Amino acid sequence: MNTPNAFADLFHTAVLGSDEPDVANIPCHISGSFIKGAQLDYERQFNAVLEMPLGFGLRDAYNSGEPVKLQLGPDEIYAVLFVERDRKIASRNFLRAYLVKESSLQL
Repeated sequence: MNTPNAFADLFHTAVLGSDEPDVANIPCHISGSFIKGAQLDYERQFNAVLEMPLGFGLRDAYNSGEPVKLQLGPDEIYAVLFVERDRKIASRNFLRAYLVKESSLQL
């Protein structure tokens, strides 16, 4: 995992900005990825990639259907599109999430 450059609040089903997050102040590394995300088909486009340590309950909505949101600041809300585990090197075992920036504070 790259060196953390942000802290995220994780919301599984809460309304952003009004309820307490499910997990708060998670150290993470976020980077913009508009070009890579735009090369995929419309259903899977993303515009940011987040790296986070294991153990914080980050997941996508694959099984539950519930949208998972991350808040990195008052105006930076992202929906989790897809999560994968990077375990190429044991010392770098972490989660990588592909995110879509949201324009609203409500789920």
